[in-house]
Amino acid sequence: MVFKRIFLFLTLCFLAGCAPERKAETPQRILSLSTAATHLLTELGVPPCAIDEYGRIAVASPPPAVIGKGSVISREKIAELGIDSAVVWYYQEKAAEPFRNAGLPVTVIPALRLAEYPALILRLGEVTGKTERAQELAEAFRRRLEQISVPAEVPARRVCFELYSPGKIAGDASYLGDLVRAAGGKSIVPKTGLISAEAVIEAAPEVIFYIEGFGSGAEIAARNAYSGTPAVRGGRIHAVPRRLTVEGVAPLEAIEFMKQYMR
Repeated sequence: MVFKRIFLFLTLCFLAGCAPERKAETPQRILSLSTAATHLLTELGVPPCAIDEYGRIAVASPPPAVIGKGSVISREKIAELGIDSAVVWYYQEKAAEPFRNAGLPVTVIPALRLAEYPALILRLGEVTGKTERAQELAEAFRRRLEQISVPAEVPARRVCFELYSPGKIAGDASYLGDLVRAAGGKSIVPKTGLISAEAVIEAAPEVIFYIEGFGSGAEIAARNAYSGTPAVRGGRIHAVPRRLTVEGVAPLEAIEFMKQYMR
């Protein structure tokens, strides 16, 4: 009902001829369903007033209002909080529909890659009217990334980065793959997905990363496929804090963390 009233108001405004002259207002009460956007909006000084459950990892405590999980959002809370815009991931089109139907602006965050991170900062700066601050953040990010990235001419270590289940490995052509490459490694697979024991043996990873809380170094080392790898023989199995693996939350920190285990 609330969405219908908003939509009706906007329609009447348009018919009355006021819409073309109305200057778009800068969003003040943003709902963010993207962890990357939640982190960057906070850095820009305009933290979202609401997030979903997954966004908790991108904010300090206490968090903004948590009004759903993933694409399942409380419409009552949206109205109660006076949400005036939303930021969603590219795969959450269904969650964006109610906002568009109500005439509210929606910013869609594409699949994230490290090279495009500065552009995302600038885009969110435009959306929120914080263009100067965004330019500062983007430039600082570029400088720091250049400083800490391992030069391409340095031989890369073969890296097996296991995700949330055994055998599911982060691919080179992914956000995590980008972080691994900047830290001086290269994923043993081109695309994220399940990998066979035979493929692990053949790839002979020199470093194994896994997400903290999802497995253990001892369990991984005991697997037949991994036990003879250079990573296990050299004791190079390391847990990565989950926050550092979440897209867009702490890329520079993640690179520096992994870099210390690539030596």
